[in-house]
Amino acid sequence: MEFLEGNITAPIGFSSAAVNADISGKGKDKEDLMIIFSDIPSISAGVFTKNIVKSGTVEYCMENIKRDKSRAMLGLSGIANTCVLDAYDNAKKICELAADFLNISKEEVLPASTGRIGKRLPMEKIKSGFEKMDRPDKKSFKAAARAIMTSDTFPKAITIKEKIAGKDICISCMGKGSGMIHPNMGTTINYATTDIAITKELLQEVLAEAVDDTINMVSIDGDTSTNDTFLIMASGLAGNDLINERDENYYKFLDLFKIALREIAKMLAKDGEGATKLLICRVNGARSKSDAKALAKSIISSVRYKAAMSVVDTYFSRILSNMGNAGVDFDYRRVKIKYGWDNHEIIMYENGMANDLNDQIIKDMENIKELNIVVDLNYGDFSAESFGCDLTSDYVKSVTNY
Repeated sequence: MEFLEGNITAPIGFSSAAVNADISGKGKDKEDLMIIFSDIPSISAGVFTKNIVKSGTVEYCMENIKRDKSRAMLGLSGIANTCVLDAYDNAKKICELAADFLNISKEEVLPASTGRIGKRLPMEKIKSGFEKMDRPDKKSFKAAARAIMTSDTFPKAITIKEKIAGKDICISCMGKGSGMIHPNMGTTINYATTDIAITKELLQEVLAEAVDDTINMVSIDGDTSTNDTFLIMASGLAGNDLINERDENYYKFLDLFKIALREIAKMLAKDGEGATKLLICRVNGARSKSDAKALAKSIISSVRYKAAMSVVDTYFSRILSNMGNAGVDFDYRRVKIKYGWDNHEIIMYENGMANDLNDQIIKDMENIKELNIVVDLNYGDFSAESFGCDLTSDYVKSVTNY
């Protein structure tokens, strides 16, 4: 397996373009409108927010994704296109503008939007944005990744190459998310491209399972957005035999995609608004995968625990307390809790007793940037990971200033 620079146009058959259209009206000095274009009609798949209140962009995208093939994925940032009466109509108009720009049909465009809720889209600015946008190419991938950022502090992208069935397969992903992140597909929007040949039905299965095990295990603040979207297009140009059943090649692709999305999940969690620490929680030894996921998500979703982690939390009982609210039966006396960072690993709790931590260990924990929380249940063979961050006073400032 080879990790490369995050480049959404790396798979065969894809290009991108981006432009600054000043959609938010704040005069920000970055791109905010982007296109990912497929040279040929490609199969596509998507997963979307479970929030009853959905963006008009999400609603229109959910219709277009049903088509057999797609040609483009569109993204805009600054305004969510949500909770306004013309949201659906404007989503349709944006796709018409993109379609005219690319000389395709509007039904072949898959849109996503992110930003402030309750504001109308500046359609004239978006139209002007397309008029000054350069043609899609292989060089604009960094601009495309910047274009979907809102309060993010850095673009998030990953590219992986691996041989499947003797052919080089490339998967690229890019995403955004900083606040209002608690995916349930979760504001996060993500895009992926790949050149593998696979059926639409199986691509949808791969996307759904991989997202559920990675992106859906991220929690910044407990809010599931109105705009959460994950889109993927597969050009099929890698030259592999079509994957049309759940065979060895299918599972290799699924595993590879999960690896890519795990990296995106970590980036999303790390870039939580005001965050200073990435928290990765792994629950081992559960009776079922669903039990492991429920427990891991309950730990990483605790506002009280994450606020405590903004300094140094050695009060492990918050972890046990949150586990006890997950609706999963377990014996807390069998649980072992470990913290790990850099080259350190300490046992916080074992055999029903807390371990005393000396002052030096506590001091070593003060400036950590990434903390691994490992919870062993000692019941079974199932595991799950969740991803989060500490909550600081800067989170409140970010929410009120955006």
